[in-house]
Amino acid sequence: MALDPNTKPKTPGTINGEIRNGWSWVSIINQWADFSTFTNTMSGVNYDPLNTLNLQSSPTTTQTTTIPGLNIAGDFSGFTGQPLVGLPDYSINLDKIKDLPDNAFNINVNAGFGNGPEFRDLNTAALNNLLNNVQPNVVKAALVDKLVTITINKTPDRGDVYLNGNRETRTVIPFQISAIPLDGHIFKLVYSSKTHPDIYKIKRVDNTGIAAGAGTSVLLYKNDSVVGTVNGTIFTSQINWDTSIWDISNTIQPTPKVSIDVLFDSSNISSLLNYSFDGNSGNLTEGVFEANDTGVFSITPISSDYNFQYILKKNGVVLSSSSSPKQSYNLQPGISYTLNVSASKGIIPDSKPPIVGVPSISVSSTSITYNLSGGGPGISYSTSNADSVRYSLGNTTRTLSANGSISFSKSDFSGVGNFELYLQPISSLGGSGDVKKVIINVSDKQSFADRI
Repeated sequence: MALDPNTKPKTPGTINGEIRNGWSWVSIINQWADFSTFTNTMSGVNYDPLNTLNLQSSPTTTQTTTIPGLNIAGDFSGFTGQPLVGLPDYSINLDKIKDLPDNAFNINVNAGFGNGPEFRDLNTAALNNLLNNVQPNVVKAALVDKLVTITINKTPDRGDVYLNGNRETRTVIPFQISAIPLDGHIFKLVYSSKTHPDIYKIKRVDNTGIAAGAGTSVLLYKNDSVVGTVNGTIFTSQINWDTSIWDISNTIQPTPKVSIDVLFDSSNISSLLNYSFDGNSGNLTEGVFEANDTGVFSITPISSDYNFQYILKKNGVVLSSSSSPKQSYNLQPGISYTLNVSASKGIIPDSKPPIVGVPSISVSSTSITYNLSGGGPGISYSTSNADSVRYSLGNTTRTLSANGSISFSKSDFSGVGNFELYLQPISSLGGSGDVKKVIINVSDKQSFADRI
């Protein structure tokens, strides 16, 4: 379809081959031409790009070929060159004009990139070759003015790509080499708040200067190791992320077991203790005991002739220490328990209360005589299984020590006559014993000397 004449530029072009609104500027005739529908073959024309149009010196046929917006008249009978073709996308097939002299004319190339299907298989090397053919020699020699593309591969396809911290949706990303910063571009893959461990970076390495592109290369790094190089012949590289590391495993993970490692300080301890754990019981031995679920590990002594010391450790740290003969530990899965057991010979006190004898008392005499005027002898006593002695004489009572002697005075008696002294042994454990009675015959007899 021919171009709309209303879109034809109103001002002249600046260089031969410039394209505006699809119209091409032809400097040799100073006109904008529409090549969109041109498919004719021009014969007999020796096209001189230096702004001349020469016909055959002996023309045999003269014909006029009309291109919308451009009329060329001349003898085309002897033309043997390649045809000039106007493509529907207004591009120029360089293979058709490859025999033209170097730098015969300039073509202004504008390249744009997107994420559509037409860009996903972008052939960077072919595009760079095109740039070589249409740019001046100084540009051809500059690697830094070329393009490099990075292709993103995710296997399987999951996660979001971030380029320098910004989400990137393109799978083929072009970069002009000269625009790549020396500290590089960073590529990360994020999936469900998890960042892939492989971090990629492209960096420009400029060893001898950027002006002519000499010594310049682009390196692709994976975790700080070089995995790709752009060196003047290779203009593309790939980032390959293995996202299978995020696959959800269907394997049922086994439940951690409950275990305890029992260690003895003597080999004969196994004959002194019993254990029960996870439905098993018997003599406690050294070694690892395991259960499939939370379990209670219990220990009971067989002999009462030994004292035991138990030290329980959790992941190497002391959790408890006890000398109680019986032990019971509530163990949790996934924790490393160690139990150190030591035993020493000893007598464990009987839990039954001791047998205490009945208190008893004995006296030196059960009958004595006391003279109010001259005094009299005392008595001594001793007890067995008693803590004290209860003393009772007339209206007087008091507590005496378990063993001792008693002396009397006139004040202990109200007059002459027979008096009875009662002594009873007392024990805080065995209670009171039988009462011992002592008869005291009190008189008041004065001696002959006392009467004078």
